Amino acid sequence: MRNHLLAILISAALIPGLTAPLRAGDEKLKPEDVVAKHLASLGAPEKRAAVKTRVAEGASTLKIIVGGTGETDGRAAFLSEGNKVRIGLPTDKFDYWGEQFGFDGSKTEVAFVQPSRRSQLGDFVRRYDQILKEGLVGGALTTAWPLLDLAGRQPKLSYDGLKKVDGKQLHRIKYVMKKGQGEVDIYLYFEPETFRHVRTSYNVVRSSPIGADITQSSQQQETRFLLEEIFSDFKEVDGVTLPMSWTLKQTNQTGQRTIIAQHEVKLSRVSHNVAIPAKDFVIELRAK
Repeated sequence: MRNHLLAILISAALIPGLTAPLRAGDEKLKPEDVVAKHLASLGAPEKRAAVKTRVAEGASTLKIIVGGTGETDGRAAFLSEGNKVRIGLPTDKFDYWGEQFGFDGSKTEVAFVQPSRRSQLGDFVRRYDQILKEGLVGGALTTAWPLLDLAGRQPKLSYDGLKKVDGKQLHRIKYVMKKGQGEVDIYLYFEPETFRHVRTSYNVVRSSPIGADITQSSQQQETRFLLEEIFSDFKEVDGVTLPMSWTLKQTNQTGQRTIIAQHEVKLSRVSHNVAIPAKDFVIELRAK
Protein backbone atom coordinates (compact mmCIF):
# COMPACT_ATOMS: atom_id res chain seq x y z
CA MET A 1 0.00 0.00 0.00
CA ARG A 2 2.85 2.39 0.75
CA ASN A 3 4.27 2.00 -2.73
CA HIS A 4 0.86 2.75 -4.21
CA LEU A 5 0.54 5.79 -1.96
CA LEU A 6 3.97 7.00 -3.00
CA ALA A 7 3.19 6.57 -6.69
CA ILE A 8 0.20 8.84 -6.28
CA LEU A 9 2.01 11.50 -4.26
CA ILE A 10 5.22 11.83 -6.26
CA SER A 11 4.98 14.09 -9.28
CA ALA A 12 5.84 12.72 -12.62
CA ALA A 13 3.74 14.73 -15.03
CA LEU A 14 2.51 17.15 -12.40
CA ILE A 15 -0.21 19.68 -12.25
CA PRO A 16 -0.37 22.04 -10.96
CA GLY A 17 -15.68 39.03 17.52
CA LEU A 18 -19.08 37.50 17.69
CA THR A 19 -21.79 39.41 15.80
CA ALA A 20 -24.94 38.70 13.85
CA PRO A 21 -24.39 37.50 10.27
CA LEU A 22 -24.13 40.13 7.58
CA ARG A 23 -26.43 39.77 4.58
CA ALA A 24 -25.04 38.74 1.23
CA GLY A 25 -26.78 41.68 -0.41
CA ASP A 26 -25.51 44.31 2.03
CA GLU A 27 -23.84 46.80 -0.29
CA LYS A 28 -22.26 48.60 2.68
CA LEU A 29 -20.21 45.57 3.64
CA LYS A 30 -16.57 46.14 2.74
CA PRO A 31 -13.59 43.78 2.92
CA GLU A 32 -12.10 45.87 5.73
CA ASP A 33 -15.30 45.23 7.74
CA VAL A 34 -14.82 41.49 7.39
CA VAL A 35 -11.14 41.75 8.31
CA ALA A 36 -11.85 43.91 11.38
CA LYS A 37 -14.46 41.44 12.64
CA HIS A 38 -12.12 38.56 11.90
CA LEU A 39 -9.34 40.15 13.96
CA ALA A 40 -11.80 40.71 16.81
CA SER A 41 -12.68 37.01 16.65
CA LEU A 42 -9.03 36.16 17.27
CA GLY A 43 -8.91 38.13 20.52
CA ALA A 44 -8.37 41.58 22.00
CA PRO A 45 -5.72 43.71 20.24
CA GLU A 46 -3.39 43.56 23.24
CA LYS A 47 -3.63 39.76 23.33
CA ARG A 48 -2.82 39.46 19.64
CA ALA A 49 0.04 41.93 19.90
CA ALA A 50 1.54 40.04 22.85
CA VAL A 51 2.24 37.00 20.67
CA LYS A 52 5.72 37.26 19.18
CA THR A 53 6.32 33.59 18.41
CA ARG A 54 4.10 30.53 18.21
CA VAL A 55 4.81 26.81 18.22
CA ALA A 56 1.91 24.45 17.53
CA GLU A 57 2.33 20.68 17.58
CA GLY A 58 0.17 17.64 17.01
CA ALA A 59 -0.51 14.60 14.86
CA SER A 60 -1.04 14.34 11.13
CA THR A 61 -2.66 11.75 8.87
CA LEU A 62 -2.29 11.72 5.10
CA LYS A 63 -5.18 10.12 3.20
CA ILE A 64 -5.74 9.43 -0.48
CA ILE A 65 -9.42 10.20 -1.12
CA VAL A 66 -9.72 9.81 -4.91
CA GLY A 67 -7.35 8.24 -7.41
CA GLY A 68 -5.94 5.53 -5.18
CA THR A 69 -5.82 4.23 -1.65
CA GLY A 70 -3.49 4.68 1.25
CA GLU A 71 -3.06 6.30 4.64
CA THR A 72 0.06 7.40 6.50
CA ASP A 73 0.34 8.74 10.04
CA GLY A 74 2.89 11.32 11.06
CA ARG A 75 3.48 14.42 13.15
CA ALA A 76 2.71 18.10 12.64
CA ALA A 77 4.52 21.25 13.72
CA PHE A 78 3.98 24.94 12.97
CA LEU A 79 6.76 27.36 13.89
CA SER A 80 6.36 31.10 13.37
CA GLU A 81 7.97 34.36 14.36
CA GLY A 82 6.99 37.58 12.65
CA ASN A 83 6.81 36.78 8.94
CA LYS A 84 8.93 33.65 9.28
CA VAL A 85 7.11 30.35 9.18
CA ARG A 86 7.84 26.65 8.97
CA ILE A 87 5.27 23.90 8.56
CA GLY A 88 6.36 20.30 9.00
CA LEU A 89 4.36 17.13 8.44
CA PRO A 90 7.09 14.49 8.88
CA THR A 91 6.63 10.73 8.94
CA ASP A 92 8.89 7.84 9.90
CA LYS A 93 8.38 6.06 6.57
CA PHE A 94 11.50 5.30 4.57
CA ASP A 95 9.68 5.80 1.27
CA TYR A 96 7.75 8.99 2.14
CA TRP A 97 9.45 11.39 4.51
CA GLY A 98 6.52 13.80 4.73
CA GLU A 99 6.18 17.47 3.85
CA GLN A 100 8.37 20.32 5.06
CA PHE A 101 8.09 23.86 3.73
CA GLY A 102 8.57 27.38 4.97
CA PHE A 103 9.97 30.90 4.70
CA ASP A 104 12.99 31.95 6.76
CA GLY A 105 12.51 35.67 6.22
CA SER A 106 14.54 35.81 3.05
CA LYS A 107 13.82 32.70 1.03
CA THR A 108 11.45 29.78 0.79
CA GLU A 109 12.28 26.10 0.65
CA VAL A 110 10.37 22.87 0.18
CA ALA A 111 11.98 19.61 1.25
CA PHE A 112 12.13 16.36 -0.67
CA VAL A 113 9.83 13.50 0.31
CA GLN A 114 12.18 10.94 -1.26
CA PRO A 115 15.74 11.31 -2.58
CA SER A 116 15.75 14.27 -5.01
CA ARG A 117 11.97 14.17 -5.36
CA ARG A 118 9.13 16.33 -4.12
CA SER A 119 5.47 15.43 -3.91
CA GLN A 120 2.82 17.06 -6.08
CA LEU A 121 1.96 19.24 -3.09
CA GLY A 122 5.60 20.16 -2.64
CA ASP A 123 6.04 21.01 -6.31
CA PHE A 124 2.97 23.25 -6.19
CA VAL A 125 4.13 25.11 -3.07
CA ARG A 126 7.62 25.49 -4.51
CA ARG A 127 6.39 26.83 -7.83
CA TYR A 128 3.95 29.22 -6.14
CA ASP A 129 6.10 29.99 -3.11
CA GLN A 130 4.62 33.49 -2.88
CA ILE A 131 1.81 31.98 -0.79
CA LEU A 132 4.47 31.12 1.80
CA LYS A 133 6.22 34.49 1.62
CA GLU A 134 2.89 36.26 2.01
CA GLY A 135 2.13 34.24 5.17
CA LEU A 136 -1.10 32.80 3.83
CA VAL A 137 -0.35 29.12 4.40
CA GLY A 138 -1.38 28.11 7.89
CA GLY A 139 -3.86 30.94 8.24
CA ALA A 140 -4.24 32.42 11.72
CA LEU A 141 -2.20 29.53 13.13
CA THR A 142 0.97 31.48 12.36
CA THR A 143 2.20 34.96 13.30
CA ALA A 144 2.79 35.55 9.59
CA TRP A 145 -0.95 35.67 8.83
CA PRO A 146 -1.20 38.71 6.51
CA LEU A 147 -4.54 39.94 7.89
CA LEU A 148 -2.59 40.82 11.05
CA ASP A 149 -0.49 43.24 8.99
CA LEU A 150 -2.51 44.63 6.11
CA ALA A 151 -0.55 47.90 6.25
CA GLY A 152 2.65 45.97 5.65
CA ARG A 153 1.36 43.53 3.03
CA GLN A 154 -0.89 45.99 1.19
CA PRO A 155 -2.96 43.39 -0.67
CA LYS A 156 -6.02 44.22 -2.74
CA LEU A 157 -9.10 42.72 -1.10
CA SER A 158 -12.56 42.45 -2.61
CA TYR A 159 -15.71 41.14 -0.94
CA ASP A 160 -17.59 38.57 -3.01
CA GLY A 161 -20.61 38.10 -0.73
CA LEU A 162 -21.81 34.88 0.84
CA LYS A 163 -20.84 31.71 -1.01
CA LYS A 164 -22.04 28.18 -0.30
CA VAL A 165 -19.13 25.83 0.37
CA ASP A 166 -19.67 22.25 1.53
CA GLY A 167 -23.25 23.12 2.43
CA LYS A 168 -22.35 26.21 4.48
CA GLN A 169 -22.74 29.90 3.68
CA LEU A 170 -19.42 31.71 4.12
CA HIS A 171 -18.23 35.26 3.51
CA ARG A 172 -15.67 35.23 0.71
CA ILE A 173 -12.80 37.65 0.21
CA LYS A 174 -10.67 37.60 -2.92
CA TYR A 175 -7.04 38.17 -2.01
CA VAL A 176 -4.62 39.73 -4.48
CA MET A 177 -1.04 40.32 -3.37
CA LYS A 178 0.59 43.69 -3.94
CA LYS A 179 2.91 41.94 -6.37
CA GLY A 180 4.11 38.52 -7.42
CA GLN A 181 0.89 36.53 -7.15
CA GLY A 182 1.06 35.18 -10.66
CA GLU A 183 -1.68 32.88 -11.91
CA VAL A 184 -2.97 31.73 -8.51
CA ASP A 185 -6.52 32.71 -7.58
CA ILE A 186 -6.75 33.08 -3.80
CA TYR A 187 -9.94 33.22 -1.75
CA LEU A 188 -10.42 33.53 2.02
CA TYR A 189 -13.62 32.32 3.69
CA PHE A 190 -15.14 33.42 7.01
CA GLU A 191 -18.04 32.21 9.13
CA PRO A 192 -20.98 34.66 9.06
CA GLU A 193 -21.69 34.23 12.78
CA THR A 194 -18.17 34.50 14.17
CA PHE A 195 -16.02 35.85 11.33
CA ARG A 196 -13.48 33.17 12.09
CA HIS A 197 -11.33 32.32 9.10
CA VAL A 198 -12.29 28.76 8.20
CA ARG A 199 -10.94 28.18 4.71
CA THR A 200 -8.47 29.35 2.09
CA SER A 201 -8.40 28.15 -1.49
CA TYR A 202 -5.61 28.45 -4.06
CA ASN A 203 -6.64 27.61 -7.59
CA VAL A 204 -4.47 27.27 -10.70
CA VAL A 205 -5.54 26.29 -14.22
CA ARG A 206 -2.77 25.58 -16.73
CA SER A 207 -2.61 24.29 -20.27
CA SER A 208 0.34 22.02 -19.44
CA PRO A 209 1.38 20.09 -16.32
CA ILE A 210 3.02 21.95 -13.44
CA GLY A 211 6.60 20.80 -13.02
CA ALA A 212 6.70 19.00 -16.38
CA ASP A 213 9.89 18.61 -18.41
CA ILE A 214 10.22 19.48 -22.12
CA THR A 215 8.89 16.12 -23.27
CA GLN A 216 5.92 16.26 -20.95
CA SER A 217 5.19 19.86 -21.93
CA SER A 218 4.36 18.64 -25.42
CA GLN A 219 1.37 16.85 -23.96
CA GLN A 220 -0.82 19.94 -23.90
CA GLN A 221 -3.89 19.29 -21.80
CA GLU A 222 -5.62 21.44 -19.23
CA THR A 223 -4.49 20.85 -15.70
CA ARG A 224 -6.32 22.11 -12.63
CA PHE A 225 -4.78 22.19 -9.18
CA LEU A 226 -6.83 23.25 -6.18
CA LEU A 227 -5.20 23.55 -2.77
CA GLU A 228 -7.56 24.11 0.15
CA GLU A 229 -6.89 24.82 3.81
CA ILE A 230 -9.78 24.05 6.17
CA PHE A 231 -9.74 25.23 9.79
CA SER A 232 -11.98 24.06 12.65
CA ASP A 233 -12.16 23.13 16.35
CA PHE A 234 -11.36 26.62 17.65
CA LYS A 235 -9.96 27.02 21.16
CA GLU A 236 -8.60 29.91 23.19
CA VAL A 237 -4.89 29.88 23.99
CA ASP A 238 -3.46 32.77 26.03
CA GLY A 239 -6.42 34.95 25.08
CA VAL A 240 -6.15 34.21 21.35
CA THR A 241 -8.69 31.95 19.60
CA LEU A 242 -7.03 29.54 17.20
CA PRO A 243 -8.08 26.52 15.12
CA MET A 244 -6.84 23.24 16.55
CA SER A 245 -7.73 21.26 13.43
CA TRP A 246 -6.23 21.95 10.01
CA THR A 247 -6.87 20.05 6.81
CA LEU A 248 -4.69 20.61 3.76
CA LYS A 249 -6.53 19.19 0.76
CA GLN A 250 -5.17 18.97 -2.76
CA THR A 251 -7.24 18.22 -5.86
CA ASN A 252 -5.35 17.57 -9.09
CA GLN A 253 -7.22 17.14 -12.37
CA THR A 254 -5.27 16.36 -15.53
CA GLY A 255 -7.29 15.21 -18.50
CA GLN A 256 -9.56 12.44 -17.30
CA ARG A 257 -7.55 11.72 -14.17
CA THR A 258 -8.37 13.16 -10.74
CA ILE A 259 -6.35 12.76 -7.56
CA ILE A 260 -7.57 14.06 -4.20
CA ALA A 261 -5.39 13.74 -1.12
CA GLN A 262 -5.45 15.49 2.22
CA HIS A 263 -3.36 15.96 5.33
CA GLU A 264 -5.53 16.03 8.46
CA VAL A 265 -3.85 17.72 11.42
CA LYS A 266 -5.04 17.68 15.03
CA LEU A 267 -3.05 20.01 17.26
CA SER A 268 -2.51 19.05 20.88
CA ARG A 269 -0.27 21.86 22.11
CA VAL A 270 0.23 25.55 21.33
CA SER A 271 2.96 27.61 23.00
CA HIS A 272 3.57 31.33 22.72
CA ASN A 273 6.70 33.44 23.03
CA VAL A 274 9.16 30.59 23.22
CA ALA A 275 12.58 31.19 21.71
CA ILE A 276 12.90 29.68 18.23
CA PRO A 277 16.48 29.40 16.92
CA ALA A 278 16.92 30.98 13.50
CA LYS A 279 18.24 27.67 12.15
CA ASP A 280 14.86 26.05 12.81
CA PHE A 281 13.39 28.08 9.98
CA VAL A 282 16.01 26.80 7.53
CA ILE A 283 14.75 23.71 5.74
CA GLU A 284 17.18 21.14 4.44
CA LEU A 285 16.13 19.37 1.28
CA ARG A 286 16.24 16.12 3.22
CA ALA A 287 14.45 17.58 6.27
CA LYS A 288 14.44 15.52 9.43
